[in-house]
Amino acid sequence: MRRLVRHCFTLCSALSLLLCIAICVLWVRSYRISEQVNWRNAGGWRAVSTASGEVEVALLLADWSAYPREFRTPRYERDMPRLPVNYLMELGGSWDDVDSDWQWRGFAWHQKRNTRQGILHAEGYVPFWSVAATTALLPLGWTTVRLRSRVRHRRRKSLGLCPTCGYDLRATPDRCPECGALKLPPPAPP
Repeated sequence: MRRLVRHCFTLCSALSLLLCIAICVLWVRSYRISEQVNWRNAGGWRAVSTASGEVEVALLLADWSAYPREFRTPRYERDMPRLPVNYLMELGGSWDDVDSDWQWRGFAWHQKRNTRQGILHAEGYVPFWSVAATTALLPLGWTTVRLRSRVRHRRRKSLGLCPTCGYDLRATPDRCPECGALKLPPPAPP
């Protein structure tokens, strides 16, 4: 069971590292081009895009069932690089719209809500550095665990301890009386 957990941890760490690399590539590209995936359906419009150094998630939740010509499956689009801009400030609105904004160190959330009409416009920004750091945590944890394991194994070997449990093997050098592990044979010369 322990081995399965270790293999799952290694697999998840490798996938997280690949995701981190992909995010770093998108981060660098965000300063040269703006990329977007958006789609429309009866429930409104959704988009995930890049702006210079940031990831943007935008959505419009509204009843679009009367506009089937506007529906489309996810579509990828590229454009010139742009800075993250709160486009909701530029939208006209109704007298009963409720606006709310939150910003902190590059993170942002902006929304315009009209409960009478059942409409929500919202957009959020997250800096790429935070997404890259989050996806790098698991590989860093894996590396730390592996390095500590190697250091512990070398230390035990140099002190004449069992490499499995750390029991003192000076009295019984061939087999550990504590865990039953056999002494590893020395590596064959090349």
